[in-house]
Amino acid sequence: MRGTRKTPLPFGEGLGVGASAKRELPNAGTSSASPSPPIPDPFLKGRGEEGGFTLIEMVVAVFIFGLLSLAGVAILRSSIDVQGAATRSAKGDAGVMRARALIGGDLAQAVARPTRNTTGGTDPAFVGGAGSAAGGFLFVLVRGGVANPSDQPRSDLQKAGYLVEGGALKRVAWPQLDGAQPGPATMILPDVANVATRFRGLDGGWSSGWTPARGTELPRAVELTVQPVGGAPLRLVFRVGGDPPPSPVDAQPALPAPPAAALI
Repeated sequence: MRGTRKTPLPFGEGLGVGASAKRELPNAGTSSASPSPPIPDPFLKGRGEEGGFTLIEMVVAVFIFGLLSLAGVAILRSSIDVQGAATRSAKGDAGVMRARALIGGDLAQAVARPTRNTTGGTDPAFVGGAGSAAGGFLFVLVRGGVANPSDQPRSDLQKAGYLVEGGALKRVAWPQLDGAQPGPATMILPDVANVATRFRGLDGGWSSGWTPARGTELPRAVELTVQPVGGAPLRLVFRVGGDPPPSPVDAQPALPAPPAAALI
């Protein structure tokens, strides 16, 4: 047995823990440990390692976005059309109210004052309608109550007329009552296709023209039927003058009441 050497045991093997220690050492955070298998993601199944969108999914997404864009454009266009229609309606209503106020003011201030034309002839205080001496005017009248802010040497009376010209209802005023040419026309209501006139006489009847036998006679009322371009007809009725002239029956003096019968 001489010359025999025993090989030293590794550290801890003689204590009965060497094998287990060897098996547990690699789990202490060494780099030689094998990685754990990845957990499969059900949402990325069939998409490969990068997990992007497929071509069909992109086409469907673009299609849905296009539908939403078309719906948004349609809603925006509808709101713009509604706003435009409301604006045009408001402008039309404002124009009608302005024309009503101007025409009503002229007719309410009408006075029985005949005038002289440029040839020296006499024109009635009020003339209008078809077959009258109004020419191309709907009606011509003399009105009072014209303001004179600059205190010019003139009367507060004014001769004015209305006509349809260039697709609009316009007003014309004369600078003087007698022997003057009419001034430039002023537009008061645009987009007018036609205007029909009627005049109510002293007997309560209506006629399409007013040519009085006496130059100082005024109609009781004037009716204008305005036909806008592409719209419904508008009927306007105005009273002429402040107080209506008395009818022939009203002008007769009242008869005295008969005396009471004496009782017998």
